[in-house]
Amino acid sequence: YDRSWDTVLAVDGQVQSREKAYSGNHPLGDFIQALPELARHPVSVQAKKNIETVQYELRRTLFELPKDFDEILFWPMGIAGYTDDPLNLDYKRILIMSPFLSDRRLEILSNYGSDNVLISRAEILDKIKTETLNKFNHKIYTLDTNATPEPEEESEVTEELMEADNASLRGLHAKLFIVDQGWQSRVFIGSANATNAAFDSNVEMLVELVGKKSQYGIEAFLKQSDGEISFRDLLHEYTPSTEKNVADELTKMLEENTDNIRRAL
Repeated sequence: YDRSWDTVLAVDGQVQSREKAYSGNHPLGDFIQALPELARHPVSVQAKKNIETVQYELRRTLFELPKDFDEILFWPMGIAGYTDDPLNLDYKRILIMSPFLSDRRLEILSNYGSDNVLISRAEILDKIKTETLNKFNHKIYTLDTNATPEPEEESEVTEELMEADNASLRGLHAKLFIVDQGWQSRVFIGSANATNAAFDSNVEMLVELVGKKSQYGIEAFLKQSDGEISFRDLLHEYTPSTEKNVADELTKMLEENTDNIRRAL
């Protein structure tokens, strides 16, 4: 029931009558197939059978690419057999949108390209080192706290949502990476934050869409038009907090150790 702004990728497809799978779908099938063994509680026999059916069919599904995209790729992370970093690319520029950040991961991502863009939460950006933020050349943004959606049409469901406490979308939960390479752009959507944990140890999934930079690149994503509200209109330039951060190095170390223990359990 999180009310944060997020991203959703919906891709339609039809299962094909074929014995051999589509090779490009194996990473997605492997990801689904691996999930039962990662469950915190035993998975029922029927659930395992259903999951086997899903992974089998996904491997043989012919997906329809979203409009004007040329390619789709699936990037599981944190499961056996998959160790590649999907963002280990030689790119000209990157846009990072992530509610959680770590210095090391930002340093890695910003080593390539120039004029990079970073979008996150103000309280998270306040914890990042100044020298790391400086790599983004003042192109750092947060979501406008007043950014709330308007319902497209009146309905009983809409009225109930708008009347409910905290019904308006607040805060940022979206994870999005846009990479510009020559005439192309690669858009990565999924669960991975721009953190060490997400890329080094967590179980995550990113989906990569490849299209023309003129349509899906960073400039196209941040484009503003008269008379229309764009995503860029919902952003504010980040200003560091003037309040002293009370979390000292010891507290930070203890929090990291707690996270490590939690992941181990």
